[in-house]
Amino acid sequence: STRVIKVDPEHPEEGSLREAGRIIREGGLVAFPTETVYGLGGNGLDAGASAKIYAAKGRPSDNPLILHIADPEALTDIVEEIPEAAKLLMERFWPGPLTIIFRKKDCVPYATTGGLDTVAVRMPSHPTAQMLIREAGVPIAAPSANLSGRPSPTTAEHVIRDLSGRIEMIIDSGAVGIGLESTIVDVTGERPVLLRPGYITYEMLEDLLNEVQIDPVITETKPDPNLKPKAPGMKYRHYAPKGDLVIVKGPMDAVIRAINEACEKDHAAGYTTGVLASSEAAASYHADVVSDCGSRENLEEIAHNLFAVLRDFDEQGVEKIYAECFDGEALGMAVMNRLRKAAGYHMMTVEYTERVKTMYAKIIFVCTGDTARGPMAEAIYQGLTDENRIPAIARGTVVLFPEPMNPKAESVLEAHGLALTSSVSQGLEAADFVQNTLVLAMSEQLADHVRSQFPELIEEKQVTVDTIKAFNGETGDVIDPYGGTLIDYEAYYTEMNRLIKKTIYRLEEEA
Repeated sequence: STRVIKVDPEHPEEGSLREAGRIIREGGLVAFPTETVYGLGGNGLDAGASAKIYAAKGRPSDNPLILHIADPEALTDIVEEIPEAAKLLMERFWPGPLTIIFRKKDCVPYATTGGLDTVAVRMPSHPTAQMLIREAGVPIAAPSANLSGRPSPTTAEHVIRDLSGRIEMIIDSGAVGIGLESTIVDVTGERPVLLRPGYITYEMLEDLLNEVQIDPVITETKPDPNLKPKAPGMKYRHYAPKGDLVIVKGPMDAVIRAINEACEKDHAAGYTTGVLASSEAAASYHADVVSDCGSRENLEEIAHNLFAVLRDFDEQGVEKIYAECFDGEALGMAVMNRLRKAAGYHMMTVEYTERVKTMYAKIIFVCTGDTARGPMAEAIYQGLTDENRIPAIARGTVVLFPEPMNPKAESVLEAHGLALTSSVSQGLEAADFVQNTLVLAMSEQLADHVRSQFPELIEEKQVTVDTIKAFNGETGDVIDPYGGTLIDYEAYYTEMNRLIKKTIYRLEEEA
């Protein structure tokens, strides 16, 4: 049986990990948290313990393990030399999510290094990990604490699902902070080489060392089957959910369309479908499970959520998964490194096709006073569309005199990087209508008001009048934050952002 113990992640009690340290020292296995992911630890100087790690995970024995130490002084016991580049890296990034590859001493068994004369070493910053290493009194060899090939664990619950009954103990210190494994840099050659991207980005390494090579395995579309990996994660498929995963790359409108078409076909064939989406596009997908992994403006959030989202697809029985591409500098390299491996390097590229004009020539967002809901809707729409968008304006049904935008509405828009230049309230007039105008009202009462005020014009110019919810297949009126707090205006923004994304997708479908 596997014993699970809970330990405070910030302030582990003295002596709380004594038993865990003894287990490792005597050749047993303990799963523990680090700031990156949960690790499966064993005595790194004991070939038998390393063999147990490979067996528990079902891990190929040529896939090297990482030794974890709690003090820089411990490094001299296990490596032949410490190059100048390593000293700079250690001074800047240790303790932290950086693994450095050195020439090993004979005390480090080949069973730990995957048969290599080099050894990967890191000094984690997580208090629980540091205390465990000190209690064990030996360097701890620790790959991620999951079954080989599965998404890395970011909570103790993930470890329990994969390894309960296979190891002696699991230390539960809650969710980890980063969510991606450490960056790995090889300093054994003439120039440092990045072998695995992570939270410590290539740009950070370049800034410190001036010249860092990127191993081709990071960017290639498929790994060499004959590769002898210098570091964990270089050769084999990793991080994979149980369902088939495909990454879709291209302009966002083309990606959304391609994923929705694929999900529709898969659903018709009886598969459960899922999409790993950014916050910006999540509302546009039509799949059984749509998982919002975070904003494209915050890749740390996406990195933190990635493995948990992949595991959640398994929990919900998703069989066909499609993921957006998150290419880019900094953490984008690390996120895509993990995603490509999770997908078995299965990527589909879709091309941009010029958007066909829809049947609508103009959109009018209609609210009551045109000081909050309408202008906010117009700003959100402009923020979500390109220069080829259908023209959109906001108008009110009861506007007695021109007023500036509500300060709370303006504040919420600014918080999301949006604004309307010189927004002043205007009442809805006959001159606002052109042929094939689409009127999207905030409530059914406002929609009825427009219909009753302009019946002949609506018929003559073939104007479509609807509530924005009904236009998107929903019922009810939109939230009215008037007289409320900033929280109320933020709630309106969230609802309208979702509805406008659905509106844009429907307009493209009708094109």
